[in-house]
Amino acid sequence: MRTPFERRLIFSAKPLSNSAVNTFRTELPVTGENLERIRLILNLTITHGTGTTPVTTGAFDYIKAITLKTSKGDLLVDGVCGKALYFYNLKNDQVTPYYDDIAASSGTYKAVIDIPFHRNNLIRPEDLYYLTNYASLELSVTTGSIADLLGTPGTDSVSASLDVVYHLTKSPLSKSEKSFPLALPYYKQLATIPLTSLPYFQLESANDLALSEFLILATTSNTAPFRGTDADNITTLSMKDNVQYFIQQVPVADFIQERKRHFLSNLTGIYYHSFIKTGSIKESYPTGGKSDIKITADTFTGTTYADCLLIGFRSFRI
Repeated sequence: MRTPFERRLIFSAKPLSNSAVNTFRTELPVTGENLERIRLILNLTITHGTGTTPVTTGAFDYIKAITLKTSKGDLLVDGVCGKALYFYNLKNDQVTPYYDDIAASSGTYKAVIDIPFHRNNLIRPEDLYYLTNYASLELSVTTGSIADLLGTPGTDSVSASLDVVYHLTKSPLSKSEKSFPLALPYYKQLATIPLTSLPYFQLESANDLALSEFLILATTSNTAPFRGTDADNITTLSMKDNVQYFIQQVPVADFIQERKRHFLSNLTGIYYHSFIKTGSIKESYPTGGKSDIKITADTFTGTTYADCLLIGFRSFRI
């Protein structure tokens, strides 16, 4: 029987070391719940000195990578930075993720980064709410420094802590054919590419992996992944494998229209594609048995860098 959704504080004010990998191995319980999302609340306390030039959305830049894996070794989130999840959650929830504007003054600044276990483009988002086969989750958060928050850090300093909230239902979903979840969520950030020397992303092929979406950010400068001067410099984009094209030399105007549909605004530099159009998880692109899977900038202008977030599904390990 389905039960009402709940929100549960898992831990609060766990300290994060700057410029380090912070790993939580025992703090995230899995006791039969089905997760709709894991919410990370970042708390940044700035002690102001001579620093200037605050980066408004710097809290997301401070999170360099998030990794989430199960006790059976499934990578649900594979090295994804805070800004990449900011863009995806903007699309998935159709609302701007909460954050406090960073300022060159002493104070505590917060930002919310969700790890969605649901997808709003699915008719049955609960296809992904399932963790009862696992004993634990391990979360790793790689952090930055005051330089991510202030263009000129001066003598300013920052300390950070993390809260984690589960959005869940206590009862496992029915294992009937109609409601048994089909897969686990999967998020992977690819390495930044300079298009002048490498104009494509090479994608993984695996029998247990299907892709539902991808999100690319193009910039004319790149100081860190998903961070730079946004630009619509990719003029045509393709995606193909060893068999066929799935996106064939599509012009930038098409992507501009798609991002206006999916992000409710025209976000410069964003190239978004969804393989799912009618809400079925089975419309995802299966990577198994394929080779030479590439997303390619066929044509582009100027010095352009590109970052890519892959969104998809992994099969269960029973």
